[in-house]
Amino acid sequence: MFKKFLFVSVVLLAVLVASCGPKQPSLITKSAAEINFSVEDLGANFTNIEDVDKEGVLEGMEISEENKALLDDASFRSFVDTQTSVLVTSLVFRYKTADAAASFLEENWAKVMEGVKEELQENQLEELSHPGLGDDLKFVRASFPEQGFNAYLVGMRKVNVVTLASFVGGESDLKEQDVVELLEGMLDRMK
Repeated sequence: MFKKFLFVSVVLLAVLVASCGPKQPSLITKSAAEINFSVEDLGANFTNIEDVDKEGVLEGMEISEENKALLDDASFRSFVDTQTSVLVTSLVFRYKTADAAASFLEENWAKVMEGVKEELQENQLEELSHPGLGDDLKFVRASFPEQGFNAYLVGMRKVNVVTLASFVGGESDLKEQDVVELLEGMLDRMK
């Protein structure tokens, strides 16, 4: 009887240990349009100049057939600040799995950076770090001191949602902290 009790105890302990392991985060189910930036997020001076749904995104962007099959939803929006000319563009993709989202971000960030590096000199690019912004963050500032403006390029993933965004504006009109705060707001909408 002791052996039976010991065996049952060991099995129960194993089940308890297994159930206490790291939990996989729940998939995000909000629509890409709900997650994407809006005029309310950016400020009253901003005007939405383009708003495209999943079908329009798929028509206008090269996405592999594998990624298309795993894509649940997508939203593209662009905005301009009518007083400062700050320009914000944002693509939000919601995938069926976190792995598909991670794969999409890696593949497309590499394409973005390849194009950027063809146009800019290395000393114009600076990788930025902000731990805690999503599960995976790609964040780069492109500086144009002679013209007096900066561009911030962002690739961010949270579970199964990927955002590709750009923020372009005058050095005095657009700061790194402004971009971080907007991204934090987007992450809050994913909850």
